[in-house]
Amino acid sequence: MSLRIELPWPPRCLHPNDRSHWRIVRAAAKTARNDAFLLTRTAMSRGESAPPVDGGYFLRLTFCPPNRRKHDIDGCLSANKAALDGIADALKVDDSRFALLIQKGDPVKGGKVIVEIQA
Repeated sequence: MSLRIELPWPPRCLHPNDRSHWRIVRAAAKTARNDAFLLTRTAMSRGESAPPVDGGYFLRLTFCPPNRRKHDIDGCLSANKAALDGIADALKVDDSRFALLIQKGDPVKGGKVIVEIQA
């Protein structure tokens, strides 16, 4: 059983090396969390199989950046913390049950993060 979700590339203010004002960061994090929640719920309602709630979850994160510049992989993961929280909210589980595989994908216009969830 698996779900596939395509999240938008996180805004620059969510990256850990950015020093934006806390209000800007908070607003962006709230938007990222809500977007991930809605995209996960939409994928679940489309008839894609939802993972069972009784086991652990394996998430494969593929970061497809918006350009060919070098992107720090742990910075990309940190920038998506709010989105992972939104996915956990949608699945009604604690995100401590996630096992992650992180990989880089080819650059795409606008960038995206592909999340594949398996139970």
